[in-house]
Amino acid sequence: MCGRPLRDDSAQLALLDAMVFFAAALLVSGMMFSQRAADGRDESAPVGLNDPIELLGALMRASVGRQMELPTDPRVELTGYEEFSEVLAFELDELRSGTLVVVFTEFNEVLCDALLAACTPALEPHLVAFGEDGSLDEPLVGIPRPPDIASIAYAGSMTLPGRSGAEYVVVLVLDPALPPERGGV
Repeated sequence: MCGRPLRDDSAQLALLDAMVFFAAALLVSGMMFSQRAADGRDESAPVGLNDPIELLGALMRASVGRQMELPTDPRVELTGYEEFSEVLAFELDELRSGTLVVVFTEFNEVLCDALLAACTPALEPHLVAFGEDGSLDEPLVGIPRPPDIASIAYAGSMTLPGRSGAEYVVVLVLDPALPPERGGV
């Protein structure tokens, strides 16, 4: 049962290949991390569809998707093909001229549902619109409500032209949400 030991160099070659591969992988990973740090980007900030600027832009270009009638004077019927930005600009013009916000309750609920569907459960969205006068003290509308002052929040904004020639600042604020705020687990 004693035999001559065979000498097999292929196992040593495989081990050497693995060591070279892992050394190269560490080098590439280190270069990627150093490049990311050199960009100066906050690593904790949301990216992709959780980026407030991208999310706000996508939402404003989306269609309402539901027929409804707005009880303004005169009444306005929405087909569902209008973009959120068009209807929101109309709402802001009307609010500025004295129309009550309750007239737009159904539209604001649809907009709120779209916001909640677009965000991850870890973030609570707040859409706030301000008038053209530059005053950021009192928003014209807050959907679902203006955000609470928080120490950690991400926001993006855009200018929305109104039909009357006015311009509005629309801000999307993403707050970290607690599980009870989003309907449980």
